[in-house]
Amino acid sequence: MKPPGGWSKPLTMSSFDLEKGSPLGFVGESGCGKTTIGMTLMGLLPDNGKILGGEIRFGEKDLARLSEDQWRGVRGREMAMIFQAAMNALNPVYRVDDQIKEAIITHHPNVSEKDLNLRLEELFDLVEMPLERSQDYPHEYSGGMKTAGGDCHGPCLLTPGDHCRRADNGSGCYCSGSDP
Repeated sequence: MKPPGGWSKPLTMSSFDLEKGSPLGFVGESGCGKTTIGMTLMGLLPDNGKILGGEIRFGEKDLARLSEDQWRGVRGREMAMIFQAAMNALNPVYRVDDQIKEAIITHHPNVSEKDLNLRLEELFDLVEMPLERSQDYPHEYSGGMKTAGGDCHGPCLLTPGDHCRRADNGSGCYCSGSDP
């Protein structure tokens, strides 16, 4: 990070492996770097943040070397981050189903209306929520329901900034990055 006055290294020499189907959690005090790891894994460092060395392997990809265009093909399709304060991620003036459909269409622009509705139903089943709740507005959901909705994109790696409701939501994907 480059705050006024020069570069600082808030996180150095991190190394871990996450095998497919295995859980991995980051636990530590506030400010120790858990969110920085998540933001780095997602290619979402702020403008004053920089990866100074090493690599971040995800399958055959080195995430540290991806361009923004390449990231668009990874974020939401292969990996996603559930941010803290998940309730703030949903727009309060649109129904939840419309927002989830918009996210699906963003990553799969040629999806048919039939497949879109089937996917919505699958996703609500995945997080064990009644499909009828998809018609609700975000303020009608509890905090846990909003967090579970973040699981709906079906990525291979979830990196929550807050606690995760379950280790395996049925998709074979695991969550990492919990606070104590």
